[in-house]
Amino acid sequence: MKAERTLSPIIAAIIPFPLLITGIASTYEKIPAQVILGGLSGAVIAWIIGTLFGALLSRSKGKRIYITRFSTAAAGIVLTVLSEIVILILGMGSLAPVFIPAAYVFWFWLAFRVGSRQSVISPIVLGGYGVEAVFMYPICNSFNHKAAVSIIIITAVVTVFGALLINFRQVSVLSLRGKSENKLLTKSCARFNIKATLIFCGIVLFAFFFCGIGARWLWEGIKAAARFIVYLMSLFGSMIDKAEYDPGETPDSPFMQITENEGSKYLIWILAIILAVIFFKPFVKMIKNLYRSIMAKLGKTDIRTEELQYTDIYQDSSTGGMPKDTFKKAYKAFLKERNNTKKYRLGYKAFMVGLSEKELDLYPSDTPKEHCEKGRALIQDSKLDSIVDKYCSVRYDDINPNREDCEAMRELLKEIRRA
Repeated sequence: MKAERTLSPIIAAIIPFPLLITGIASTYEKIPAQVILGGLSGAVIAWIIGTLFGALLSRSKGKRIYITRFSTAAAGIVLTVLSEIVILILGMGSLAPVFIPAAYVFWFWLAFRVGSRQSVISPIVLGGYGVEAVFMYPICNSFNHKAAVSIIIITAVVTVFGALLINFRQVSVLSLRGKSENKLLTKSCARFNIKATLIFCGIVLFAFFFCGIGARWLWEGIKAAARFIVYLMSLFGSMIDKAEYDPGETPDSPFMQITENEGSKYLIWILAIILAVIFFKPFVKMIKNLYRSIMAKLGKTDIRTEELQYTDIYQDSSTGGMPKDTFKKAYKAFLKERNNTKKYRLGYKAFMVGLSEKELDLYPSDTPKEHCEKGRALIQDSKLDSIVDKYCSVRYDDINPNREDCEAMRELLKEIRRA
């Protein structure tokens, strides 16, 4: 899975940072840039060595596996000893000899699992990072507050990436193809699930990370909205009384003071335009849905909308059979449609209707592969398999067909009409 190969190494590379940051912060009140570069260089070296040993293990066979594992453990010990020597030479604080080598060992181990193509990020690993962050943040904050803030940022990143990774794994399991080669979940459904996960993470992180700043932003937004309402009321009052509104007559509020200046007027109107642009489309959609709901209750439905939404239905639900001249009507609808995606699906509907009219029994449980086999009993078109495969991609994978695909569908429908 592409998401697994991308997110797992990123999360693995981020996880040991709180240990490294806390170890450095325990020594320096203001961390020098060269120390930061040195710490990152050590992390890169540990990661490269671990990746190389992991790749070596994935290629080893037989007794070489035990030799590689022993060499890996020895390399981890050597890395720990070298980092301790460097820390002692630099004369770093009492916590640095504990936390910094531990960070390098974690980088080495995680990179080893990445290189050997093993499962890297599991719920246990994410839970372990939570324990690490809980302990490292107060310790680091007692030495250096700015460094502790970076641990919060790292925790936010791990939270979002971890939630996405778990979501991707679950969606991947649910989207496996069966013998019918149909996906249980479409790409659009997976994208919606990812967006919902990101929105949820954003809400949680806003409360977790931006609680103080977010509260100030929210209060400033409330005050701006109140100023806008008061400004509109002043305009309405001036139109009635033909007198200019004087904000000085408004009694002072213990919660907010509303003042008026030339710049605030333009800012308010800009804010109003931005809000109008943002909420215009949802407002129009709400009006359309309200209109359709009223028409549906009155017994009036939009036939064209129903046709476009259910272009793959080929049986009459009221009779369970096929109305007369259905293929002819479906074929005409296919020819009239201009949108390639809708046109292709209308063409497949006409294809199924044509098979049914030729007394080839079709059932709602039939898969596209079964449609193809029944169609082959009626016509001998070499492009039938590719047309059905393209339809599966259009319906289940949100692939947009081109003009050539629609032309191939038209030729297939012509053969069915002549059969």
